[in-house]
Amino acid sequence: VNGVAYTVGTHQTTVAAVLQDAGIVLRPEDALAPTPDTLVTPGLNIEVLTAHHVTVQVDGQVLETRTLESAPLTILDSLGVRLGNADEVIVDGRSLIPGQPLANTGRLLASSQLVPGAGPSRDPKDPPELIEVRRAVMITVVDEGTPFTLETIQPTIGQALYEAGIVLYLGDSVQPPLYTRVSAGMTVEIHRSVPVSIAVDGHTVRTRTFRG
Repeated sequence: VNGVAYTVGTHQTTVAAVLQDAGIVLRPEDALAPTPDTLVTPGLNIEVLTAHHVTVQVDGQVLETRTLESAPLTILDSLGVRLGNADEVIVDGRSLIPGQPLANTGRLLASSQLVPGAGPSRDPKDPPELIEVRRAVMITVVDEGTPFTLETIQPTIGQALYEAGIVLYLGDSVQPPLYTRVSAGMTVEIHRSVPVSIAVDGHTVRTRTFRG
């Protein structure tokens, strides 16, 4: 049962009866070999794999399932959950690395390699208990008059710009402010300061200011 071997003596004639005698109750999602109606013979090996319970939180819903799968992406697939390229998958409190192949499916998007420092240690082969999907949203950034779109899972504007590699200087102005929560379809405007040098008593002070 689940890789643990037990030796039993029995007078039963079928696999189903042996399991019943042993108090092993199978659910529809569990796996059994050989089939329940197989006749018992001396030395017969009976293998049982029990499905584990998984909770999936996605799009404001809580989905419950029992599965033999341990690959998060495969579990999501079986529930009809489709992932975008920038969506984040969190397994038992640890974020998966996006854009790398999942070890035992060959599919792209989330890897069984875990982001360091993102939660308690977890063996990728262990079945997950909780899978969370955080959807990325599209925002428009207008950087000194040049618009472009960003897809982000970050909670605030400042974090979204940092993730995208957009460098801000102390004198730059961002509207809405950097601490504003990101929402789908929002527009963020960046007004750039310009570098200036001021000579005072033989010393040069470099700073930034807005265009006058």
